[in-house]
Amino acid sequence: MPRRDRELIVDVAMNGIRTKAQNPNVPETPAEIAAEAERLFAAGVTIIHAHNSDHRVAGRAAADDYLAAWGGVHTRHPEALWYPTIAGSDRPLGDLSHVAILAKEAGVRIGCVDPGPVISGLAASDGTPAGRIYANTADDIHSAFAFLADRRLGAEIGIYEPGFLRTALAYHRAGKLPQGSIINLYFCGRRGMFDSERSTLYGLPPTAASFEAYFAMLEDADLPWKTSVWGEDILDTPIAELTLQRGGHIQIGLENHAQSDTGRSNLDSFERLVRTASAQDRPIATSRVAAALLDLPG
Repeated sequence: MPRRDRELIVDVAMNGIRTKAQNPNVPETPAEIAAEAERLFAAGVTIIHAHNSDHRVAGRAAADDYLAAWGGVHTRHPEALWYPTIAGSDRPLGDLSHVAILAKEAGVRIGCVDPGPVISGLAASDGTPAGRIYANTADDIHSAFAFLADRRLGAEIGIYEPGFLRTALAYHRAGKLPQGSIINLYFCGRRGMFDSERSTLYGLPPTAASFEAYFAMLEDADLPWKTSVWGEDILDTPIAELTLQRGGHIQIGLENHAQSDTGRSNLDSFERLVRTASAQDRPIATSRVAAALLDLPG
């Protein structure tokens, strides 16, 4: 039986590559990102996932881009949990040095690892899948897990396809996952990763049958896990209710679904989730409680 927790970790993916053209509530500038983080932490959000202004840069440049927003947030909220995305474009897991810098200078305790390849992009005019292969090689995955483990940082493990989960569980069985790891089961809604009707779709759709397939794959792995949905509001799918019932955690936010049709903000979605979780007797975890649930080092 997969692990069950009572306290609910709510992870808000606040921006991603979304723009104000999709929803005016998307925070883009460092000042907007900092202000959004303040609102979310004040409301009781457990963890925030954020992108910087240019995900193509890496290393010191990426860290400085993040610090323009997050340096002050960390000063005001030293125990709050947040984590950046993967930097660079050629080998996404090839350079995680910005995570190490942000761990020292902005309190980051978690880094991202996506253990596998997937086609992402916009479909061709005839509807056939198109875009680039977002590829992380076996060597890159091994190096990324080792990098985080060596620096005593947890791993946010993105599961886009069932094969990603098989890889992550193999590392878990071998005792090679960093302490503080969590599985994030990404389901692919009708608008996909690019939140567009033209998105190339991947992985499993946000249905009860898909959830049960992943839940069965987790078996008795003693790993915290959460769910998220690209291209649809997770609260409008069966995934949220099933996750709450089975003791998992949930990621929401404008990165996953820009809410172009509703105009909802990150805070609106959080408040909606809080009401749904309350009905399932799932209190929202504080950052401190979440750090204990995840067994984050340090």
